[in-house]
Amino acid sequence: MKLYQEELLANNPVAYQNVSYIIYQSFFAPVINEFKGDFKHLMVASDGLISKVGISGLVTDIVENSNDFRHLNYFGKDMLFKMF
Repeated sequence: MKLYQEELLANNPVAYQNVSYIIYQSFFAPVINEFKGDFKHLMVASDGLISKVGISGLVTDIVENSNDFRHLNYFGKDMLFKMF
């Protein structure tokens, strides 16, 4: 999680995308895949280190050669989150 925070502060879209994609794949992709993505709302009870991550800002896949945060594929684009 420290690397995630460092990349976010570094303002480097490529590095941020890579780190946030790993976090998404580790924590959220298994759940999304299990339910076949057949939902639009997600409630997250975060605790510990994961509570420091902007979940809606994680990326769901890698956009090649993107040096612009506006062009990344954010998890929150198609999902409504409720954090507890």
